[in-house]
Amino acid sequence: MSAEGFRSRLLARLPTVGTFVKTPAHAVVEVLGKTGLDFVALDAEHAPFDRAQLDVCVMAGRAAGLGVVVRLPNTLAHTIQDVLDLGANGIIVPHITDADTITAVRHASTYGGSRGYSNSPRAGGYGTRPMPQLLAEADAAIAIIGQIEDAAAVDAFEQTVSHPGADAFLIGRADLAVSYGCTSIDAAPVRAAVARVARLCAEARKPLGIFVTDPSECSTFMGEGISFFIVGSDQSAVLKYFRDTVAHFPAR
Repeated sequence: MSAEGFRSRLLARLPTVGTFVKTPAHAVVEVLGKTGLDFVALDAEHAPFDRAQLDVCVMAGRAAGLGVVVRLPNTLAHTIQDVLDLGANGIIVPHITDADTITAVRHASTYGGSRGYSNSPRAGGYGTRPMPQLLAEADAAIAIIGQIEDAAAVDAFEQTVSHPGADAFLIGRADLAVSYGCTSIDAAPVRAAVARVARLCAEARKPLGIFVTDPSECSTFMGEGISFFIVGSDQSAVLKYFRDTVAHFPAR
């Protein structure tokens, strides 16, 4: 999937499904490319990716026809530039709580902002994309997804939802639960927060996604206007498969 294709699908609010990749290995991404998923999200926030590992995983995803987004470990300008130069189709920005953060991230992500120019990396076709073409196309091809995972972000969401710097938002229920002092993603404050964010996104016609561990939840959330889903991870898939396998054998 091209950068333009992933962002276009996201903005059209078409049903879109991906998974987190926690293992920094390109073969995992290649295998996921055989599954029919629309995208992978390389989790540089909670998994041990370095720049070289992100590089080969982005390459593998692009070769497999997957959209590739990276959940950032921080919002430093050089981190954002590194990820985009590698050719990622978009970024997930954790813990978006206010419009100022969105503005800063958009500024660092675009040539119209402060992103340093070079057409020598993968995103520039290794020198084959002429400057006029790259400048004309790059800014419109990057999907910026703000993750809503704090009580303060939910409270302020009426002001941030329409910010033009964010293409979409992603609900993180686990951190929301912690933020509300709860121990379950099904706690009442978390459910109320999801409903509020979903309602405001629907009113603003802003794409909204959510992380789920059980794919059976997706149909319910689609009924609330949520259109893109990160379902589990490579780790959770391996755990489930082999736990189910072991369950077929007598206890040892």
